[in-house]
Amino acid sequence: MSDTEIEYISRSEEETMRIGREISRTLAPGAVVALFGDLGSGKTVFTKGFCETFGIPPAIVNSPTFVIINEYAGRWHQQPLRVRHFDFYRVHTPDEIIDLGITEFLDDRDAVSVIEWPERIADFLKPPYRTVRFEITDNGNRRLCIREESGCIG
Repeated sequence: MSDTEIEYISRSEEETMRIGREISRTLAPGAVVALFGDLGSGKTVFTKGFCETFGIPPAIVNSPTFVIINEYAGRWHQQPLRVRHFDFYRVHTPDEIIDLGITEFLDDRDAVSVIEWPERIADFLKPPYRTVRFEITDNGNRRLCIREESGCIG
């Protein structure tokens, strides 16, 4: 993916999951995907589709708001692959990130990481990574803007 932004409009949860599957198919182990958006904008639904590409059933994927990280065992080209789903909604200080050992998880080249509320850990993300920005439109659809980031997020 280049510096261009790709925009999708989703009219349903199934479409949001399909977009998640489509994006995950373009990634390799070590990838990090940062999901920006308000509560209820579709980040976890997107992650369900995203994980499905790696053989993880959508029914077991849920938001890790209270546990901060869910880790799923998946497969990528017949090889084992961990998918880590982070939710930093409840994290407020850099010390919390360090105490949780999150930086080591993000550097793991044998896993794929999906991060909800990445703005809370912006200082710890290292490019390149992909961003997905979710917006609820006036008619209730979701606009997803996806781009490869090579610099700072915000």
